[in-house]
Amino acid sequence: MSMNKVEQLPVGQDQKELFFSNDVKNQIVNKLWAAWRTARKVTEKSQEGYGEVVNQHMTGEIFYDALFQPNKALGSINERMKKTIGGRAEDLKINADDVGILKEPVKDPVFLASLPDREDFIQRYCHAMTNEVRFQDAYFDGAEEEIDKMLAHGPVRIWTTGDVYGVPSLGLPGHMEQIKRVARGFHDFRQEKIHKEIDNARTRGLSEVEVKDLRKRLKNSGEFGYVAHEDKVEALKKVAADFLEKQVDWISVIDDKVQNLLNAKQRLEKIKPGLGDKAIMVWDRQSELSGVIADHHSKLPKGFQGTEEDAIREYGLVEIKDVKDAVAAVMEKIGSNEGAKIGWIVDHDDVISEDNKRDALQGKSVIQLLESMLSKRTEVKEAA
Repeated sequence: MSMNKVEQLPVGQDQKELFFSNDVKNQIVNKLWAAWRTARKVTEKSQEGYGEVVNQHMTGEIFYDALFQPNKALGSINERMKKTIGGRAEDLKINADDVGILKEPVKDPVFLASLPDREDFIQRYCHAMTNEVRFQDAYFDGAEEEIDKMLAHGPVRIWTTGDVYGVPSLGLPGHMEQIKRVARGFHDFRQEKIHKEIDNARTRGLSEVEVKDLRKRLKNSGEFGYVAHEDKVEALKKVAADFLEKQVDWISVIDDKVQNLLNAKQRLEKIKPGLGDKAIMVWDRQSELSGVIADHHSKLPKGFQGTEEDAIREYGLVEIKDVKDAVAAVMEKIGSNEGAKIGWIVDHDDVISEDNKRDALQGKSVIQLLESMLSKRTEVKEAA
């Protein structure tokens, strides 16, 4: 049977395509996120100090070893550190459970019989994690509509940290993951919205000239953009300069972590004295409803001894528990100044996008990648 014929067969028929058992799928996903958490430990040791950044290339290296040569699961880390900043994997205090997950052989013999090209696999893995995922499917209900409401009051910038430009001190390239994640999600959403508006316009009898004008206005409506960087707070400098040029009256920063809000307020004040006083800090706690209890306290500043309510009072935060309440809460804070121009800085992960859902989508994409890659490799061996 030829490879082309295999690819054309519908799912469910007798074929050579590979489909993992649920146990194997779960093991692969566990390895994926163990590699992700371990890669963050590596990045924390970088000279740049990118404490919360997970570089996808580093994750891909660890994930590759965990899948195809688990006895060398930490070898890529040792090799990477040896060539750059020094030290060994043992210095990173990697979670013992994660080490066990990475070192356990996959419970499917095809992994022991396969050894794909390392760099090719990493590139395919990075592509699967970014370009093959419908990120808008992980958005909180009403998030996109709330962005449209914000645009009615001023410019909006989605503000996020992640793998973008790479980590030079570790010799790790960037894969623009965070930019692709935001751009792909919002681009797809807005394209779908434009298509619906166009279809409705044609149903109402608009001429093609009027439809063309409508399409142009829909594409250019509002002042929407996004900023992503390994250093989230540093990226505020460009946003603040843009907002000052646009002469906004207020800046609203919306994030799920209190420390990010405090850092943002301090940086805005440093950029221009008095700007911090014009910043409304909104603590979005919606993600806590979809996470696990142990994660809730991590939203507070490290070392903070009080309760969530104490943090709200001490830091003067505006609290919301649903992203759909963001505009109403900020307008209430402003009071009677209904005509004020507001610059919106909105965190992406766990404010716009629900981490748990996005993780599931990316895990599914990686499973599909592996099933496709290893099916073809198995067929080539059989043909030979």
